Amino acid sequence: MKFKFDEQTLNMLENPWLRRQVETHLIFGPFSRHFGFGWIVVLFFAVNLASSISTSLKAIEIAGLLDKVLFFAVSLVFLKMSIYRQAAIGWWVTKIVLAFVCFLFLLAGLVGFFQHKPDAIHEVIIALIWFPILEFIPCLQQRQKMITTFRVLVTPVVLFFWHQTGTWYWNGFKI
Repeated sequence: MKFKFDEQTLNMLENPWLRRQVETHLIFGPFSRHFGFGWIVVLFFAVNLASSISTSLKAIEIAGLLDKVLFFAVSLVFLKMSIYRQAAIGWWVTKIVLAFVCFLFLLAGLVGFFQHKPDAIHEVIIALIWFPILEFIPCLQQRQKMITTFRVLVTPVVLFFWHQTGTWYWNGFKI
């Protein structure tokens, strides 16, 4: 049985607005023109699979290993798409995940304000900087690269001041 992509479903990725968004993006632009983003996905799942294989597998670990094999196999199917479509799907997934994570940061920051936590403002600022909304404003679409560059340059400054609040912990140890 051969897996076929539904062309009608994938044609929604050929929208001129989406093509402009993907091709002018700082990260996904080069992926859409030169290198398949699917290889990054395959590499991620291959490393994930390889890191979970050990010499002595228990029954419970075999179930988790089968899940990783399934995700690796699905990522190989992703390579059958055109390079642009791989980048477009990667762009969409990145924006959705980024919006979800930023929403959680924003929520945690707002709750932190009510709890009088010193790092609440930093969480809110990071969430507002990275929330994927600016690139959807029509007059700012051509400035995506500048927006991403601004985000990358401002984030370490905010993280530095966030670290200065003394609220960073990792595995119970203060960083």
